[in-house]
Amino acid sequence: MTKFFATVCLPPTPPRRVPGAIAVAMAPYDMNATDDWNPVGEWDGWVIHARPETPYLVRPEYDGDRRLLTAGTVPGGAAGPAPLGPLECYGGPRGLLDLAAMRRRVVRGAVRGHDTPHAAWADPRGAVPGHALLTPDGRWRDAGTEGYWEWAADRLGHLDPETVLVDVLCHC
Repeated sequence: MTKFFATVCLPPTPPRRVPGAIAVAMAPYDMNATDDWNPVGEWDGWVIHARPETPYLVRPEYDGDRRLLTAGTVPGGAAGPAPLGPLECYGGPRGLLDLAAMRRRVVRGAVRGHDTPHAAWADPRGAVPGHALLTPDGRWRDAGTEGYWEWAADRLGHLDPETVLVDVLCHC
């Protein structure tokens, strides 16, 4: 049993429709998508989730924006996402998220000697992407690929500001 975080990029999507949009985007990579083992399968279950130490940070001027993915905007009832702290969320449009502050947070943690994502040492931009990135055009790339962290951070930085970013905890 292995778990990892994947960052999923979606077209502009209202929060209540994000779980369905993730399911559609990730479907080609479901290990159980075929009668036999799916050769491009990467996961067999997922849930919207934030790394406890590094949830997405909201740019202060967008605090409370209903396009952000929070416990109050993503459906799921009691099984849905738990509330997070001030200016924290599960994702949302890239333009509303403070990716620079997320990178600074990881660098500060690395300097203090806390556990940080692998890329924090080589490239502070690695603060944002998960172990895998599912791009808006449906391509899956993960940390097993040389240069992944730099590629993923660059890719996220050049996305349309309305592209929705959300992390999912995958199981395989």
